[in-house]
Amino acid sequence: MRYGNQVILDGQVSLRRVYGLEGAIALELTITTDLAALGGVHRVVVTQERLALEALAFLLVAYAHGEGLHATIYGWLYSGVDQAHVVASQMAFHVTPPHREQAVSVLRALETGYRAQGVLPAVVAVNGYRVRVSEVVGDAAA
Repeated sequence: MRYGNQVILDGQVSLRRVYGLEGAIALELTITTDLAALGGVHRVVVTQERLALEALAFLLVAYAHGEGLHATIYGWLYSGVDQAHVVASQMAFHVTPPHREQAVSVLRALETGYRAQGVLPAVVAVNGYRVRVSEVVGDAAA
């Protein structure tokens, strides 16, 4: 069923929740592609640990700079009885080269901290600033 439901969404990405599932991390995002009244807000689930950490790194960098995150999400549509969402398989982040470099260093810090302790680090460095991960993920931290 998943191959007949391919989805490509391009827009502004926002973090809704971070889940810690049996030693793995997953994200729930929204991507805004159009006005909400026109059905342009879509729920996205990122279940691949590497992709979830990568998305979180780019979201942290965007947050540190006070900017939104523009991305293209490739995935497939899951349709359940009461809900539907996109399961992301790839994401392309549309950022400047300096922001991409910062996201790479944040990703390394997230991976190192997550693998060593099994939880996300409390603080990561972004371009000389210390950003609290909890500020971005709220009270839904893994």
